[in-house]
Order: sequence, then C-alpha cells, then structure tokens
Amino acid sequence: MRAITMPSYRQGKPDDGRALWADLRVCLHSIEAYALDDVDEVVIAWEGPWAPDGMPDNPKFRYLERPAGMDMAAAWTWAIEQTHADELIQMGDDSVLHPDTIRMLIEDVEMIRRDQPHRRIGVMGGRSNVVAGAQNIRQPNGGVMNGARGFTSESTIMETEFIFTVLAWYTRAAWEHVGRFPAGCIWGGDMLFSYDLKRLGYTNFISRAYMHHIGWRGSELAGGDPAQMKADGDAWLVQNRPDFVEYGVAQGYFSPDIYQHA
Repeated sequence: MRAITMPSYRQGKPDDGRALWADLRVCLHSIEAYALDDVDEVVIAWEGPWAPDGMPDNPKFRYLERPAGMDMAAAWTWAIEQTHADELIQMGDDSVLHPDTIRMLIEDVEMIRRDQPHRRIGVMGGRSNVVAGAQNIRQPNGGVMNGARGFTSESTIMETEFIFTVLAWYTRAAWEHVGRFPAGCIWGGDMLFSYDLKRLGYTNFISRAYMHHIGWRGSELAGGDPAQMKADGDAWLVQNRPDFVEYGVAQGYFSPDIYQHA
C-alpha cells in the first residue's frame, strides 16, 4: 500500500474566504489529475480556522483535522500514523505535480531495487525549483544544459548524503527503524532523518522526478518568521544532536555560525 501524506496548516480570518486554502486546493487537484493511479490514498492532516473547502471529492482523499498546536515533526508523524501504508510519499501542501512526477519517483525506486538489490533505500528525494543542495534544478551536478529541458544530469538517479523532503519517498519500515521524525526539531529535521538512515546502512538518492514548489507558504501565511524558525532549529540541533552538527560543519553543509544559536 502506498500513501501520500501531507500536513497543512493555515491561519486566517473570515474575509480570507477561499484564498485561505488556495495552495492546498491547487496541490490536491494536481494529485487528482496526475497521481491517483500510483497511490492508494492521500492523507491531508489539516489545522486551521475552518476545514479546507473546494477540495477534490475523491474516495482516495482523506481530510483529517489534526490536534491543534503540533510542530512540524509532530504533524508529519501524526499524518503517517493515520495510514497503514508501507510506502510513504511526503510532499508539501504548496506544491504542484508534473504529469509524471509520482510515476517517475516510483519508477526510480523500482529501478534501484531491481538493479542494485544490495542497497537499502533510505529516502528517494525529488528535484524542485525551491529546495537546497543537489536537488535544486539550478544545480548542474556535473551535467550540461540540454536546450530548454534542463541539465543532462536531471535524467539520472543520483546517490546523495542528505535529502530535503519537499518531495520524498521512503518506507514505513525505514521510518520506524530510524525512530520516526525527531520530536521538537522544526528545522533541519529532514537532513537529520536522512543522515540517521545513512548511519543505519541505508542509501539516499535523488530521483529524476520533478515537482514545482512555492516554498514557505505555511510559515508565511501563519505569520511565522523563517529566520527565527531557522535559529530555533539550529539551537535544537546543537543542543540535541551535536554529532550531526559537527559532521555537517566539517562537511560544509552547515556554517560554523550554527553554534551562535545554541
């Protein structure tokens, strides 16, 4: 069984009307148009002043009001706990799929399983326009431009160390093995998740699959401050996972300034 899991959080006032859930509405319509043949259910764990309206009416979509006040890690965990799926696809609610996004993500998982059966896949992460590191389509990753179609490297599956889970496939078994998402970590949790999987012997990959990502919408529309969120996340990592921070600084993934937030 395969499920897409998606927390969604918005704050608003009555005159926001349909605009409050506009990002989620567009995202889910793209899933309905392009991905429902490849998944068994879509779990939307929402929190807001009123229930999402104008959404696709399809039996594969489950709109569940989650307990109020959850942080990011807790919201993802709660969403996963609402499904029995053994394959999980995580994506943000401010995203739009291409026609082949989910199909290609799954094909890449099956390709690794077939051609490299000795590998245990940790996270298979998608490419996007708003994401850090090698998953960003602005990164050539050793490729050259192929006309208007992007870098040639985008047509390959790449092994990587860290994955940013704007779009990500992983198994429930791997998620359970690593100890689920790090409770209390609101920033950098996806990097920590993939780092811990690698330490347990899994391999992380970047898929050929692409998904458009707006970015920051949940934080911005809820009145959050991304700079403060990053500072809080850095402080949590320094205090709770100094091994991860030391490794990240040594490898150049983090600036030494991360210690200023402790």
